[in-house]
Amino acid sequence: VSQSRYYPQMSISQAGEDGLQVLQKFQKAIGGFGKIRGPYSRKGNKPIYHWTVASKEGINSVGNILFPFLSEPKKKQLIKALEQ
Repeated sequence: VSQSRYYPQMSISQAGEDGLQVLQKFQKAIGGFGKIRGPYSRKGNKPIYHWTVASKEGINSVGNILFPFLSEPKKKQLIKALEQ
């Protein structure tokens, strides 16, 4: 028996030599939630870093911090994700 599960997550990608510092500043501003991974790079491209939070607690906390700044479609997406 196979059961499909839904796991919401939030993520931000940042490219460039200062990508890590940009995401670290963001992470600090939102209370330290999430993990930063990288750098990942392909030949000839700038390094890219990814910030991700996948726990329901983390998404709820980060969502509450960012909610006033989100567009209406993003607010609806967040609400829907947290209801599941």
